[in-house]
Amino acid sequence: MAVELNKHRLAENRLLQSEKISSLGRLAMGLAHEINNPLANALMHLELLRHSEGVADSGTLTRLKTIESNVTRAMAIAKDLLNFSRAESAAFTELNIHDALDCVLSLLEHRMRSIRVQTFYCLEMPQVSGIGSKLEQVFMNLIQNAIDAMPQGGDLLLMTEALDHGIMVTVRDSGPGIPPALRPKVLETFFTTRHASGGIGLGLTVVQSILAQHRGTLILTDAPEGGLDAIVTLPYRPTSAAQDGANGTENTTVLPPATA
Repeated sequence: MAVELNKHRLAENRLLQSEKISSLGRLAMGLAHEINNPLANALMHLELLRHSEGVADSGTLTRLKTIESNVTRAMAIAKDLLNFSRAESAAFTELNIHDALDCVLSLLEHRMRSIRVQTFYCLEMPQVSGIGSKLEQVFMNLIQNAIDAMPQGGDLLLMTEALDHGIMVTVRDSGPGIPPALRPKVLETFFTTRHASGGIGLGLTVVQSILAQHRGTLILTDAPEGGLDAIVTLPYRPTSAAQDGANGTENTTVLPPATA
């Protein structure tokens, strides 16, 4: 009886989370379009103004550059909203997870000049079934979080392992980890510690949604020598229910701090 009741509660929670994310996605899409169009127009006029006569002095150009930087940041936020809202309809295909990781590392190379990157890839890594662009988005978010945790530089490790039921990918940083007081909040939509850099707190929400679609899991836990481990598991072939776009947060766990 207790087991059935627990299953019923989990199903209700999953449905509630799915409805919340769906509603939030529709809102995010509308906001993204409404925000992005005037910002793109402003950016175009800034470019025209920069090349106009009478704005050649360094002070004016500096102010224009500051305006452009803030417009670009706002456009990046709008892009995050759009990415969150977009329901990917692409079919699942067989893919090599190492290709996705290498693609993300290449895209983020300019942000990792002060970071030592090491990859420990499984030599005989089986392929998984998934949506390549979506899985790249998962690791883009996790690796960006790792980079943000090490503003003065540090070590970034990517490790892959083949399991009986699927694969495991670990993104490890040497940053400060998650403070105990923030652990209950990190999975909340719009929670972020990066307000100054334009973060809006959708990264892990996006990750959870994509992993739910792939029947994957995410564990956030302390790394053995300090820092944070973000551990993703993916089955070799998700069930058909997963490919219908299931959502939820039961696939994500934030473990408490390790005790000495």
